[in-house]
Amino acid sequence: MMELLSNNKLFEIFNRLKKTVLNIFLDVILVLLFCVAILMFFNLVSLKMGNARYPLFGAYVIVSPSMVPTINVDDAVVIKRVDVSELTEGDIITFSSSDSRYLGYTITHRIVEIGNDYSGNFIFRTKGDSNDSIDGAPVLADNVYGKVIYVIPYLGKIQRLLTRPLVWILLIIVPSVLFLISDIISIRKKSKKVIMKVNS
Repeated sequence: MMELLSNNKLFEIFNRLKKTVLNIFLDVILVLLFCVAILMFFNLVSLKMGNARYPLFGAYVIVSPSMVPTINVDDAVVIKRVDVSELTEGDIITFSSSDSRYLGYTITHRIVEIGNDYSGNFIFRTKGDSNDSIDGAPVLADNVYGKVIYVIPYLGKIQRLLTRPLVWILLIIVPSVLFLISDIISIRKKSKKVIMKVNS
């Protein structure tokens, strides 16, 4: 009798734990979907207003140590598209490089100087906080994706982890199997109780 009580208690604890984990998992997914929906809404509004070049908000994972200690490798930066005339020295921007060595690469560096080209368009000189020298090529106004408004530490590591098959198995398949087994046990216990009641 004592052993049965102990097993029931363990099963009850496992069920509560399962529900808590499932609720947390669903809450995280809901928050992520909500954030994506908001981003899509802002980007759609932006497109309707004719600002189709770059999305209003974006996020990029940092892969080089050029902005250490301000932004570390594997941190993610959240950027907001801004009017380039609003940018000032000291702002950190994400842009498409026009340097022949890194042509087309997406880079996040700090503005150290603002000027104008022959046509009067803005150009920006940038530099990584941990670099010794200013970037080789100026950043053209049209190549600026946006200004960094927030840094999320270690998000790149999480992203990399989630792309590994073993991690997917541990995070998705194993919990799913455990929940399924738990549900099967729960159904069997309930059906036994019903049978016992019918027989009595």
